Amino acid sequence: MKKVFNKLKSHWITIWLVLALISTAIIVINAAYLGNKDVKRVVSTASISDVYFSSNILTGSGIIKNIRTANTSSNYQCVLSVYNYDEMNPTNYAKEDIRYKLTAKLVSYDRDSEEFSDVTETLMKTSNPSNPKVFTITKTKDENENCSEAEKDLNTDPYKVVYEGESLGGGGAFSDTYTLTFDMEEVAKDLPELYIYVIAEPVSDGVTGTVSTQSGYISVSKGIAYTSGWHGSLTENDNQAYDAYNMIISGSGAGKIDVKWDSEKFEISKSSLELYEYSNETETGFDRNGIETANGKSTITLYVNSVISNRYEIQFYKKVSGDYNISDVDISCSRFVSN
Repeated sequence: MKKVFNKLKSHWITIWLVLALISTAIIVINAAYLGNKDVKRVVSTASISDVYFSSNILTGSGIIKNIRTANTSSNYQCVLSVYNYDEMNPTNYAKEDIRYKLTAKLVSYDRDSEEFSDVTETLMKTSNPSNPKVFTITKTKDENENCSEAEKDLNTDPYKVVYEGESLGGGGAFSDTYTLTFDMEEVAKDLPELYIYVIAEPVSDGVTGTVSTQSGYISVSKGIAYTSGWHGSLTENDNQAYDAYNMIISGSGAGKIDVKWDSEKFEISKSSLELYEYSNETETGFDRNGIETANGKSTITLYVNSVISNRYEIQFYKKVSGDYNISDVDISCSRFVSN
């Protein structure tokens, strides 16, 4: 036995390389089995996300976001948030404070060259010079708390607003929210011409995990109307041994949704309840009456308004261990009831 051990010891580098290659192959095979380019970022026995800076609209690689609306009789407002956690996993948040700078800049898009460029004074003039176009940004929430900061113009030279010294605290799920306003004259166009380019750039040092710049070009223009309605679906779609299941609820309009689950097998996470605590000001969030349970089923009402947020992620933990087929999980949301 000693001879065998000495022989293994003399070749430990080769053995380590072989084991590393085998481990890499297992990860690649597992990702292919899940049918995704990336391994699922859910709370499970296999993976926990280490992304600690994200947004409901912006992305790490930049995005061109064209929002369509049939309402062209008024200016359009778009809600943009940045988080100190992966948007897909709000229960796994940064442990340290994240400082960042947010820049919003008005730009124009040339469809011939497919390039963005700085806007000009000529471009910004309307048929009524005394009524300039309305493009603004306003910070409306600071670390989940409503705030009343002044609206800032993007429609005058230099057509840019910079928020310096912004921060998201560590040790909890925090978000900052900004409201972008788009001029109704631009919204009425069939194809967007003016975009708001937003960059959220972390300036923190020493934050554990992935904290990368988020950016995107955002526009609003006339198109197919979004029908008022919401839907919910689980991000997990196989029978793996997950520790938790994540439900994504998204849509448009204002109203309420009943979220339901099997109370004998699952419980809703306290972090989700705290993250979407009911707000008197916006009239959104979980009903203050809390959870109702009857005949092994639990229900809680979620009040929604897409002007405030058009996406919610709610997490459920297992109360009873074991592998469940997705058809046996029994976590759902009822039909949307509009206000």
